[in-house]
Amino acid sequence: MASNKEEELKEVLYDTEALKRKSVSGFGWAVLQQGLGRIISFTVMLLLARFLTPEDFGALAAVAILTDIARVLSDGGFGASLARSPEVDERDINSVFYFNLAMSGICYLIIFVAAPWIADFFHAPNLVPLMRVQSLSLILGALGTIQWILIWRAMNFRVQTWSSASSTLVGGIVGCTMANLGYGPWSLVAQELSRAFTFMVFNWYASWWRPKLMFSVPHFKKHFAFGSRMATAQVLTVAYDKVSTILIGRFFSQRELGLFNQAKTFEAVPVGIIADPINQVTAPIFVRIQDDIERLKSGYRRAQRLLFQLSTPVMLALIVLGKPLYLVLFGEKWLDAAPFFQVLCVNGILRPINNYNINVVQVKGRSDL
Repeated sequence: MASNKEEELKEVLYDTEALKRKSVSGFGWAVLQQGLGRIISFTVMLLLARFLTPEDFGALAAVAILTDIARVLSDGGFGASLARSPEVDERDINSVFYFNLAMSGICYLIIFVAAPWIADFFHAPNLVPLMRVQSLSLILGALGTIQWILIWRAMNFRVQTWSSASSTLVGGIVGCTMANLGYGPWSLVAQELSRAFTFMVFNWYASWWRPKLMFSVPHFKKHFAFGSRMATAQVLTVAYDKVSTILIGRFFSQRELGLFNQAKTFEAVPVGIIADPINQVTAPIFVRIQDDIERLKSGYRRAQRLLFQLSTPVMLALIVLGKPLYLVLFGEKWLDAAPFFQVLCVNGILRPINNYNINVVQVKGRSDL
């Protein structure tokens, strides 16, 4: 049934032969990317869960609160603006690149200086060096994001597949090796830094674009008009998503935070497998047909229906099987995370649809909503 609906969705979206070929090939590569990436990530997660403790994961969950918010601020919504623009030139690309790079450096310095106060908030002095080192991933991310966006705009999903899979694999190997050697939470820091570095190097190798000493104020202002509103919305979204993590980290132990964060990571696996291939393929196509309202609406409705029909039975099954699934996959050490996982799966039924709504809003340039 899912296969028939996917074909139906693609036929509605594209009425030119070029876009049809792109969509068919792209959907296959997107499914492969998400499937391969999720398999690697899930395998790494299982191995790390065997090597590490909930306390180790809790420490990195607290660090991730800051880096996730800083990542949104360093991008400033400019990446989304560049991705959705029908036409871009060197002035657009270079202006966004240098803005992102400068903002990532500023965010890193803020986290570096504020790390002791942040660690004190969580009653965890061990977070200070972890935050200062892990936040270097912000700069690595800024160095490779523009190339990723240009590859995405070109609908080169094959390159995106290998970029994502190879960086996840390298990060997983580094993280698992260090965890097995007893490095504790530092193995998770090394995993993220090696993943970000590999991702950046691969994108530079795969992309034709290289930065030039060029910055256009008018082009910057054009992207700022959309990006500033987008960044505000994204910061609020991330902050809302992290409220539970912040409260658990503040008022409970790192063990409880680690259990909750691990459950949240596990819940994201089926959601990503279901939603990400559809979002990844339809988003660049919607950019091209954004002015054809009828085609956009028709494709949007069919994609929403497909997402709901796929996500609902999967998440309901996971709610029922949560505890035995945890016992088999992660062992008794992580069994206390199962109730968190079951509750999060309820939200997982509707979250892919909400994320898809956000993507369509971005395509239409309504970052003010």
